[in-house]
Amino acid sequence: MTWNGVIIWASLLWAIISLEPHRYSRIAVWLKVDSDPGESYVPNLLRDIIQSSTLWGQTDMTWVNAMPDIHTVTALTIVIYYGGWLLTAFLITVFIGIIVRLVFLLVQMQHQQARLMIAGGMVLLTFPFVYNTLMIFGLLPYSAVNFPILSYGGAERIYYSAVIGLMLSVYRQKLFLRKLLVNVK
Repeated sequence: MTWNGVIIWASLLWAIISLEPHRYSRIAVWLKVDSDPGESYVPNLLRDIIQSSTLWGQTDMTWVNAMPDIHTVTALTIVIYYGGWLLTAFLITVFIGIIVRLVFLLVQMQHQQARLMIAGGMVLLTFPFVYNTLMIFGLLPYSAVNFPILSYGGAERIYYSAVIGLMLSVYRQKLFLRKLLVNVK
């Protein structure tokens, strides 16, 4: 990356952060969680939920009313607490397996439009998965990025279902596209 690229990315990041002042406080809380109890309520709550979870999960309903949208943005935290670390490891392994399978499918595709569809769908599924997982464990600032498919919400489930449906249709047409490319050459 050249200096021009670094300057462009730095100015873009500055513009995104400076548009809304609450982003400064979120990044400051992320860098120093114990600074202000009011601002760091959500990161501290997520940390407490994760620290009190067990291998097989809990059965008490302690954290249900701790946050109004705990079933949407932080759905993985609920899975960690009530389902346990084994279920969480299974879910994360399944998502990583899906991402790896999409990478192999992307490498196999020879048709340009099919490759672009798979790459776009892979980014649309991978970014929220990685960001939400790292956010839950406190490695990224808290943001409203939902866990794909697992988080509760009608519009996002339809969105992710459409993305997965498009990628499955590309996979189904893989043999047809190979024959088409052979006949064209």
